[in-house]
Amino acid sequence: MDVTGQGGCRGRRAERLAVRGGGYNRAVPATHSTTGREDRGRPDGEPAALLRRGVAALGLSLSPEGESALLRHAGLLRHWNRRLNLTAVDDPAQVVVRHLLDSLAVAPWVRGGRVLDIGSGGGFPGIPLAVALPGVRFTLLDSRGKRAAFLRHVAATLGLGNVAVAEARVEDYRPAEKFDTLVCRAFAPLEEILTLTAHLQEPGTRLLAMKGAAVRDELRALPARRRADISVEPVRVPFLDAERHVVRVRFDGPPDAPRDPLTEP
Repeated sequence: MDVTGQGGCRGRRAERLAVRGGGYNRAVPATHSTTGREDRGRPDGEPAALLRRGVAALGLSLSPEGESALLRHAGLLRHWNRRLNLTAVDDPAQVVVRHLLDSLAVAPWVRGGRVLDIGSGGGFPGIPLAVALPGVRFTLLDSRGKRAAFLRHVAATLGLGNVAVAEARVEDYRPAEKFDTLVCRAFAPLEEILTLTAHLQEPGTRLLAMKGAAVRDELRALPARRRADISVEPVRVPFLDAERHVVRVRFDGPPDAPRDPLTEP
């Protein structure tokens, strides 16, 4: 793909319930759009067509093989969901929008050759990103054995040689090599994420936390000094009328000009 344009702990129950429905919190009118109004509202069409239109609306591109792999992932998710309770979303079109396109929306901010997907669950955002970015190595981390087995099955079925799966809680996970990017989707409140990943925060590493409308409340819970390392990017997921943000955190020291994402756009 050409990008041009769940370790577990207490306190995450509410967000995990939310992600099963494909939302980080309640849907609200979006404040930023990278697409036209035709991409808002209820998705209408076959999953393959929705995926193709959505990828184009995100300013990305997928090969036919990549599109097929993502649709196979969606099918595996729906098939195994009956046993593993991976998601509350069962409608094929909604799976495309709320899981596949939602995951791909973070692709422009992925940096480096090694990425850790924290609390991957059904494989989001790690599997779609691995399909979209075949030159990047992804490790999908989940603390639950059955979900880790599902992720291995998906990676093997799709032939994703750039995907590895690790079964551990993030606070206990000790990789042999550092990661360039840490990414998580509806995993935990931001303050908790920063605490749990402290041992993974090395100079040059970036954290991408995918958040919904509650992002400002989570930022307010952080000390002002900590917020200086954070920027927030509003994003539009095609066909989804809900607020989405990518919270970017850098771990290489304070910026030259301190800023506060709560007071600056």
